[in-house]
Amino acid sequence: MSASPGKSLLLRVNTADSTFVTAGGLRTKQIKRSVGKVDVTSADSAGRWQELLPGAAVQSLAFSASDFVWLNDTAYQAFRTAFDSGVMLVCQIVYPGAGYYQGNFVITQLDEQAPFDKEITSSLTIESSQTPVWSAGAPA
Repeated sequence: MSASPGKSLLLRVNTADSTFVTAGGLRTKQIKRSVGKVDVTSADSAGRWQELLPGAAVQSLAFSASDFVWLNDTAYQAFRTAFDSGVMLVCQIVYPGAGYYQGNFVITQLDEQAPFDKEITSSLTIESSQTPVWSAGAPA
């Protein structure tokens, strides 16, 4: 992936009938892909070094954003409703010029900040449920 400004990374949400809208003006964001580990170390392990079983652990993808402003009420309502009712959202995490992840995500954190002398902003974290699919190019 070539160098791109961080401000170009987008979070989009499916609001209805496969219509995706951009969630907000995301100022600070982080994508974390992780995989757990399955430790199979035993008394027979050479030199007491840890041994891991490859390919057996749980994988996840999490997206966190903070200090962002909602761009429209439709996206805000989709996230708020999903959080309040505990349902999944179909989201896209778009890397400019490279491609995007699309899949089912659960909101694990949704905060709002309302400083006296600034706009209301939000922070959120979503985590994948099932396999997010990577597609090259721009989403439709």
